[in-house]
Amino acid sequence: MRYIILFIISILLPVFAFFNFNDADISLFSRINGQVQKYTDKTIGFVFQDGAKEKAANISAASTLKSQPLGASDKETKNVYKIPELKYTYPAQFPQTATVNYAYLEGFKNPNFFPIRNWGVDIEDVNAASAIAVESTTHKVLYNKSIFDSRPIASLTKLMTALIVIDEMDLQSVVRISGNAISTPGDRGVLVIDEKITVENLLYILLITSSNDAAIALEEYYNSFRVEGDKTFVAAMNAKAQALGLLDTFFVEPSGLNINNRSTVYDLAKLADYVFQRPILRQIMSVKVIDVRSQDGVVNHHLVNSNKLLGVLEGVLAGKTGFTEEAGESLVLYVKKSDSDDADDYLIYVILDSDDRIKAARQLIGWIDEAYIWE
Repeated sequence: MRYIILFIISILLPVFAFFNFNDADISLFSRINGQVQKYTDKTIGFVFQDGAKEKAANISAASTLKSQPLGASDKETKNVYKIPELKYTYPAQFPQTATVNYAYLEGFKNPNFFPIRNWGVDIEDVNAASAIAVESTTHKVLYNKSIFDSRPIASLTKLMTALIVIDEMDLQSVVRISGNAISTPGDRGVLVIDEKITVENLLYILLITSSNDAAIALEEYYNSFRVEGDKTFVAAMNAKAQALGLLDTFFVEPSGLNINNRSTVYDLAKLADYVFQRPILRQIMSVKVIDVRSQDGVVNHHLVNSNKLLGVLEGVLAGKTGFTEEAGESLVLYVKKSDSDDADDYLIYVILDSDDRIKAARQLIGWIDEAYIWE
């Protein structure tokens, strides 16, 4: 029964709609004495702002509906429509504000397609679990091997440690070295219990000799001024990683000894690029040999850079090394382009989990020189 009622309603609705429709519903024309009445629309105006001037582009949308003679029957009425004649503004008269400039399109005016891949040179399998080579100016990835694989990063952790130090600590502050810092595994830095030394000199020891003692000493000093659990040195490291967009990077301590300090070569290349833009960090990492002293001048620290390619391989500007049994040998390296005299025009190399980081770095640098045409 329900379906019968619905069927009847579906038939009756169009009928009611037809009888309720009349000429008053037609908005474009009206009939007077059986003829079509002339109808004229209004003119529409568009106003644009061009500096102090105003330009008006008027579009005439007037249309005329002319009466036509009725046919053989007086009851027959024909509705005739005429397409409106529109007047357009020529493009030359368009206001300047109609043009939008996009900054990111500027690079297309003078595109630089170099370096160009030389496909006559086969791809090299670098002696490392993960590796990447990136051009610093364009951020082009020139070599990639497992670049998104998460791995322990050992002392490459100290790149982030150094960033937190220069961003949030006074370099002239004096740190007292604790027994806990001295007991950290690793014998580099040769710090002395109760020695007083500036944050700046600890930063040299941290980056040049990759001292774990210095990393813990800096963390202890930083945390001594903060009681909130979410304001610790490690919390600052992870917050900085997120701010830099290092989404696959995580830290649990500042030295790199813990295997849960993890990242990818892709993230580390971004971090390395950011670090090298800081003049003091670039300066420290480019030092091959230097002596720093305690505040009272009694204790001398003779520092030799752990980056064995610095001053040996032509073009190497700076770098940072890392090693643990679990992470293998790792390396971040900044190498100036062979065809450039600009110290800011360099390549960034990152190698993780290699049996021989020096051999892997030489291998990758040599391949990049051969595999790309630079001019």
